[in-house]
Amino acid sequence: MSFHSFDTPTRRKTLLDRLPPEARRLLQIGVCVFAATLVAGLLVGWIFDLATGAHRAPRGRAASGAAVQETESPGEAAANSDAAKDAANGKPAREPSSLARLRLPTDRADLFDEPVTNAFVATNDAIPETALYGSARTGTDGRSRFHKGIDIAPVLPRTRKGEATDPVYAVAKGRVLYVNRVAGNSSYGLYVVLLHDDPVGDVYTLYAHLASIPPTIRRGATVAAGETLGVMGRTAIAPIPTWRSHLHFETGLLLSGRFADWERRTKQTPIRGNGHGWNLMAANPLDFLRDATRGDDDFSMLDWLRDRPVGCEMVLHLNALPDYFRRHHALWRGAALPAGGADAVLALTDSGLILSGRLATPEESEKLAALPAKGPRVAVLSADEAVLGRNGMRIVVKDRGAWRFGTNPVAQRWLELLRL
Repeated sequence: MSFHSFDTPTRRKTLLDRLPPEARRLLQIGVCVFAATLVAGLLVGWIFDLATGAHRAPRGRAASGAAVQETESPGEAAANSDAAKDAANGKPAREPSSLARLRLPTDRADLFDEPVTNAFVATNDAIPETALYGSARTGTDGRSRFHKGIDIAPVLPRTRKGEATDPVYAVAKGRVLYVNRVAGNSSYGLYVVLLHDDPVGDVYTLYAHLASIPPTIRRGATVAAGETLGVMGRTAIAPIPTWRSHLHFETGLLLSGRFADWERRTKQTPIRGNGHGWNLMAANPLDFLRDATRGDDDFSMLDWLRDRPVGCEMVLHLNALPDYFRRHHALWRGAALPAGGADAVLALTDSGLILSGRLATPEESEKLAALPAKGPRVAVLSADEAVLGRNGMRIVVKDRGAWRFGTNPVAQRWLELLRL
């Protein structure tokens, strides 16, 4: 059958066939114009949607999102977001730590040999541990002293006068918090403090007793991992003997970001700002270096601190959330501190570094309420003597068989800085 077979004389006439030729033509033109207008309208609508659709959600989805915003708290929204990331990646995404794949601060590579070797410079040859972190040192008063770092010995050939020549390197990318270029201003001598990004917040590393510091290492400057910060030396308020030239290396967290304001208000001299040693709460640097140099891309100070042993727990009243937890918010656990303050429990290492904080239970608050009206309003809930050792910091002390908060200057200053 050909196409023209539809035009046969036997086909029944339709209403269109019965119209006069002029009317039929006008009707056909009208139909074409209507169809063209309809197509043009659909095309314009499609182009508009294409241009704006990326910025606007379908009505059903927008209504659903609005309901979520009205019913979810920020914590719940974060949890739901983490749950989605868990489902997609197996764990929540977060910014990587600049401390992952750390490098050592000098060219000495035998820091982790056991037992303690000549990789370190001890203050007492009979007690090698005096070169390490902890309460292994003893003052002239016969009481223990806390050493917040490790004293790394030279490994490169010395000068003819016996001075060390080892370069000192930044262990990771960071920014310079403080540089001291006047040896007599500090027991650290010439020293540099760096801050490094980590999920826990800023982490400091400190490099002390340097013989010299390059002029490019200045406050606020950014340094690369492995960049030279100076030359190993023996500077301090009282010069260190040549044979004891070493690098004092520390790491940890700042107790307060407002220390510089407190320092000016209390008229401390010289002014060192937040990089002052009183404001530096140290972690065990040898353990830190050992774990951070293993090549784990997922290493962070936040995860590492969660595995540190607790030296003591205490309960005290906080009128507001301390600056410490504003800067290290991941260390605060559970419900937020309410407006107006509340009793809280803090867990500390042997150095006074705060590992965690949370609201106190009613039973824990009762122990705080039972304290005498005079003295610091801090109740010690527990203390681990194996972790505290000789307890050189004495933030908590054992008195007649019971643990209490210290009344010594170190403990009182720690408490004052916490509450800034």
